[in-house]
Amino acid sequence: MSGNHYQAFQSHSNRDEPFVRTPSAKSGPIAIRVFASSPGDVDAEREVLQEVVAAIQRTEGARHGFSIELFLWETHVVPKIGPAPQAVVDEQTPEYDIYLGIMSARYGGGGTIQEFQDALAKWRKNGSPWITFYFRDNLPAPREPAKVKEYLRVCEFRAQLESSGIVGAYDCVRGSKRGFYEQVREHLSKIIHELLPTRGEVEQRYDPGKYLRALREDTSY
Repeated sequence: MSGNHYQAFQSHSNRDEPFVRTPSAKSGPIAIRVFASSPGDVDAEREVLQEVVAAIQRTEGARHGFSIELFLWETHVVPKIGPAPQAVVDEQTPEYDIYLGIMSARYGGGGTIQEFQDALAKWRKNGSPWITFYFRDNLPAPREPAKVKEYLRVCEFRAQLESSGIVGAYDCVRGSKRGFYEQVREHLSKIIHELLPTRGEVEQRYDPGKYLRALREDTSY
């Protein structure tokens, strides 16, 4: 399948902690947060990602009882002077269920790599978040030495990920089967449904009768 995701995933039965924050029935729909991570040359992809999340929320969220939130530093981070920019982003980044990385021609200053490594460390410890990364293909060959060097670093990073899993690849922002929009729309829907607990799991996890029985046992003399 073209543009497959890098599947950092374990079965629900093997995880100590769930991917999603699963509230009780009274507290509203299940909340799933997506963290978008990228250098600064993929603004169009990040804008399209907002469309994807809005479409999934509109068409599937209400039907299946979940809400999806996209965390973007440019819309969610409060400006702060003093610390380095990446430190400001890191301290304001909340817990998330899906890490979605994007790279085109720029490697950047290392912020994206650090965010990826942080996500991978969390996954190795807890089995969460689900990690997926997309690279743009069919780019024009750079001519300036600095840009060539930077793109080589992108290629090296991509090779590293391809040795560990499956990455996504896209040719354009939208408008074809290998478009970023088309692939991410399909993949995010599938990932979310993998992360959603079944009705039986929710009922078992939030069985009030089970809680009251345990409370009586703990307080009995």
